[in-house]
Amino acid sequence: MAVTVRDIALAAQVSAGTVSRVLNGHDNVDPRLTDRVRRAVEELGYQRATARRGGHARPHRSSTTEIGFLLTVPHISETELMAPFWAQILHGAETEAKRHNAHITYRSLVREDLRPGRLRRLVAGLRLNVALLVGPAHADVVQVLAEVVPVLVLVDHAAPGLDVDAVVSDGVEGARTAVEHLIAAGHRDIAWIGGPLDPGGIKSAVYSIEARATGYRNALAYAGIPIRPELLESASLTAPSAFDATVRLLASRAPFTAIYCANDDTALGAMNALQEAGFVVPRDVSIAGFDDNRTVHTQPALTTVRVHKEAIGTEATRRAMQRLANPELPTVTAVIPVKLVPRASVAPPRERSR
Repeated sequence: MAVTVRDIALAAQVSAGTVSRVLNGHDNVDPRLTDRVRRAVEELGYQRATARRGGHARPHRSSTTEIGFLLTVPHISETELMAPFWAQILHGAETEAKRHNAHITYRSLVREDLRPGRLRRLVAGLRLNVALLVGPAHADVVQVLAEVVPVLVLVDHAAPGLDVDAVVSDGVEGARTAVEHLIAAGHRDIAWIGGPLDPGGIKSAVYSIEARATGYRNALAYAGIPIRPELLESASLTAPSAFDATVRLLASRAPFTAIYCANDDTALGAMNALQEAGFVVPRDVSIAGFDDNRTVHTQPALTTVRVHKEAIGTEATRRAMQRLANPELPTVTAVIPVKLVPRASVAPPRERSR
């Protein structure tokens, strides 16, 4: 079995980022750590993929730090990749990068790009000092990037169990606050429309959406309200998919007076389905979302949770530059606070909406 960067890191008792920096010829690594890495490389018989093919790795020599903003959102179509949510995160990252004389390259990673071999070649060709992996990604994708790029930071995603920095919004607290807002208005029959599910069909396939689902469940539990499986639906985090999910909720005839949605696009789709079915929001059904997406316009105005998107990009870049300067910093997951924004889509329930 081939020796990996992670194997070397364990043998040398350093981070994977330090191993990657030594292998890529960077000179701002403590000489003692460099020696440990080189000894581990020799003892384990490690060969880089380029060497095995007869080539040689070329260290990056630019005085400008090269940062890759690698956007991967495999559950939506390619045309929707650079949505305003991600664009605002990119703007925050670019603003912080300028403070460090760093250059950001944007690249969307579609499904075909995520195959390990292709991903390794693609990212190696970009000659990056730092990769910001933005959006949900499987552990094997994170592993490949950690081996190829000296510094990796996950953005709006985290990988528990892997030694990688991450920056996320506080999905648990934000969703809990929003659902408690619905409960305070008098709602107890609150449906949930989340994102795509893992193959097991229980847990969300998207880390940030699972955090929001946890917040939904916590709010109900704290209020002594049982979770009703018949009120749980999944969608692809787009308005058309949420429209269909809401149609399924209505067809089930399970009673509900409110719907909490995983994001604002989902809330828009749910609202459209309700209105097409003859329901009035919020008179018949209240709706709340998450993100405070300024491009989602609803009538009535949507109660939501504001995510400070630019702050996520800023913090991710700041953390990456800190890691670049000091590879042995402890790994952290930075959680950016969110804020409930009450608007007109929530009202006290009628006797029974469904």
